[in-house]
Amino acid sequence: MEPEIRAALLKLYLEQLRTFGDGDAASIRGDVRTETVRRVEEAPAAGWLPIAFEVEIVQAVQRRRGDDGVRELGRALGRVATETPVLRPLVTATLAMLGRRPEVLAWIAAKGWNVATRNAGHATYLRRGPGLVHVVLEDLPPVSRDRAHLLRSCGGIEGLYAWAGRAARVDLVWEPGTDRAIFVSSWG
Repeated sequence: MEPEIRAALLKLYLEQLRTFGDGDAASIRGDVRTETVRRVEEAPAAGWLPIAFEVEIVQAVQRRRGDDGVRELGRALGRVATETPVLRPLVTATLAMLGRRPEVLAWIAAKGWNVATRNAGHATYLRRGPGLVHVVLEDLPPVSRDRAHLLRSCGGIEGLYAWAGRAARVDLVWEPGTDRAIFVSSWG
């Protein structure tokens, strides 16, 4: 089965390209296949689209803006994705019960992956000590074994922390081509 992501989130990708200003946003969008943009724009928000579209978009960002641009897009997405119908119920319920502690936010990030994607691997949360948690993605399909795609996730988790008023750094631990990635969240 093809790895997929919720269309609502891919629609956010295209909207959040404006983070880079009109010129770069247009250039990045122009670097994405017309068919991909059309399918994202026309899809119902509750539908599913190939995760390959996400990878295509973040690779276009990486070509234009480098790793920092990919993380920047991820941070923008992490801040606004909490308000989508896909993630809002998870975020609202969890924060109401457990608060905005950094460990809780990492747990939300792991569960968010599992809600927002299908056939795209499985995310878990592991507390590693004071000021340190890991979100682990396992069984990543080949299309998701992409540095830009994984760095976007680092930025997304950082954006979730920022949205909740927390500062954190998220680093990627991953061997190219492997089906396991670890996002190490640390805060002071």
